Amino acid sequence: MLGTNFLLAIAISFSLSAVAVSLVVGAFKQESLSPRSSSERVFLVYCYGGYPGSEMHYYNSDADSRTGQRPDDVAFVGSEAPVITAFEGHTVSGTFSSGNVFTSEIAPGAQNLADFTFAGTGVNDYHGFNCYKDNKRLLWEGLDGLYEQVCYSQYYCEGA
Repeated sequence: MLGTNFLLAIAISFSLSAVAVSLVVGAFKQESLSPRSSSERVFLVYCYGGYPGSEMHYYNSDADSRTGQRPDDVAFVGSEAPVITAFEGHTVSGTFSSGNVFTSEIAPGAQNLADFTFAGTGVNDYHGFNCYKDNKRLLWEGLDGLYEQVCYSQYYCEGA
C-alpha cells in the first residue's frame, strides 16, 4: 500500500511539473506575439479598381503581407475624390480607423532608387519607422466594399 501511494505521489508531482512547464512555455509564446511586434509594417500603396487612390496599409505581421491577406487597417491619403497622391517629396499623412496617424516623408525622386533601398522615414503615435522602396509587388486584391481593389506596394516602413 505504501508503494502504491508513493508511486501515485510521484505521478501527481510529475503531472504538476508538466503543467508548470506548459504554463511557462505558454506565457513565453504569448509574450513573443505582442500586438506591436517587430514584424509590423506600414505599406504606402497605390490602389486601382472601382476607387483608385493612395493608401497606407497596416499589417501587424509582415508575413500576412506576403500571402495576399487583407491589411489589418487602412488609412486613405489625399482628397475625398479618387486620386493618386504621390508619396515622394512631401509629408503625407493618413489616419487609421483606430485614430492612429501615420506620417511619411519619402525623399524626392525615391522611385528612381534601387528596390529595397532606404527612401525616407515615417512616424505614428507610438514610434518612428524607416521606409524603403518596394518592388511594386501586388500587396492585396479583393472586394473592398462595393469595388474590386488591386493594391501595389510602393514603399514599406518598419520600426526604427
